[in-house]
Order: sequence, then C-alpha cells, then structure tokens
Amino acid sequence: MLSLSSKPLSAMAMAHLADVQALINAAADKPAAANAAWTNRTANAAFEEIRQVLESMCVGTGICNYCESNEATDIEHISPKAFFPELAFVWANYLLACKICNTHYKLDKIAVFNPFGSTTRYDVPRGTQPPTTDAMFINPRSEDPLHFLELNLRTGVILEKQPAGSRDYLRAKYTLEALGLDRRDALREAREARTKDVFKKLQYAVSVAEATNFADLEIVINTNEPFIILDSTRPLADVKRELLDSIRNAIVTAPHPTVWVEMKQQHVHYPRIADLFTRLPEALTW
Repeated sequence: MLSLSSKPLSAMAMAHLADVQALINAAADKPAAANAAWTNRTANAAFEEIRQVLESMCVGTGICNYCESNEATDIEHISPKAFFPELAFVWANYLLACKICNTHYKLDKIAVFNPFGSTTRYDVPRGTQPPTTDAMFINPRSEDPLHFLELNLRTGVILEKQPAGSRDYLRAKYTLEALGLDRRDALREAREARTKDVFKKLQYAVSVAEATNFADLEIVINTNEPFIILDSTRPLADVKRELLDSIRNAIVTAPHPTVWVEMKQQHVHYPRIADLFTRLPEALTW
C-alpha cells in the first residue's frame, strides 16, 4: 500500500456531496439514510467525475489501491458508511479498490481503539456505532502506509514495521488482517516475482546507460528486447535516453508499485541492488 496524492473535485461535485451528506446528518437513522443515498448515487453526474478523479489518483493505471494487483472497480469507503454515516459522502473518504479487497475482505467491518488514544482494540459489532472515532485501519488518503508497513523484498511478504505492541504496530496488524495482504498467496508470489522483474529491468537500464557505442548498445538490446531496432544514424545519447525513458515507464507503471518504492528505500541493505543504483543514480528519482 502507498499513500495517495489527493486531487480536487469541481465545485459542482463538492456541492453535491455536501448536500447529500447534510441530508444524511439530519436523518433519524443515519446509517439507513447513508445506505439509501449510496444506492441511488449512480445516476448523478457528480459521481462520473468522482470516479474519473479517483482513477487518476490510483497508485497504478486502473489497479486497486489496496492489493495493487486487481482492477480497481469499486468506489470504496475507507471508513465504512455503515459505521461512519457522517463520512458516506465525504470526498476524503473515497478511493478505488477491487471487488476482492472491497467486498470479500474489508467489507463493512471495522475496529477502533477504545478508549480513544489507547492500545485496546475494539471490534465494532454490525448494527452498532463505534464508541470512538480512533480507527485502526490505515487511511492511504491521509497517512503514509509505509510508515506502518514494510515489504520483505526477498519473500514478498508485507509485515508490521513499528515496534510490537505500539499503536502503529497494531494498526498495521489490523490493516493487514482486514485486507488479507499478508496471507493471500497469489499476492505474495506476485510481489516476489515483481521484485525479480524490477531487478532485471534495472540491470537493463544500467547496461543501456553504460553503453559507449552502438555496438555495445546492440548487444544490450539483443539480450533484453525482442522487437526494437536501433537507428545508428541518430545521436547515441538520444537513443539511450529514449531507451531509459521506456525502461523507467515500464518500472513505474507496472502492478505492485510498492515493490519499486521499497526497493529504492531498502537498496542499501542488498549489495547487488545497491550496486545498480550506484551505477545509475538517476533511477532513485524514478
């Protein structure tokens, strides 16, 4: 999981959200009002814009902001509307997620710290309201998940990062549990494979950067590319720049972008990876 850079909505869309939320806040049964309003939302033009903006905010092109693997199809309430109806139509409470994360794992369950500010977990029963607003689930719209979570590049497993027993540790543990990010074998295997793939692409980029002539570059291309044909009539620097830009794009737009972010953060602990960044330091800015 990565933090999301929020983007603004138009005044029209924000006004629509505020109007609907005001009706919910005034209702006697707020959860029921929130559910009814959400069911009827799709006919409104504001939600066409909301979906488009959320798509542009995704950590990768069209992928779930939780698992970073499946197609992002659902407008997800970070704080479930069943428990927090006052956030049902609040822009900052939305992100795009896949159906597996949204409806199979996270659902409308939630845990809070009770009392507020404590380390005591309270799983809120369905049909009741939380005793506090001190939610345990990590919010990618307002927090950096990598403060709480850490990817083991060797195994593809996501782990709690902060000291055991601390609030941040417990929040990480609950978030992993709620989304199943630490126990879904397909995701773990995909993250592990992604790390190896990124390593190979980074090796490719270094080889391109270090090529001193077209003959050397041709050898690199023959090893890594099935279709590219080099144009030796062009300046070598321009050709190399285009290749590096293409490799960069392939790295930063692929699924599981957390792998690349963590590789840049953790590279000093892995000599082979560190060597590649030393030889191509610009990659640290990708």
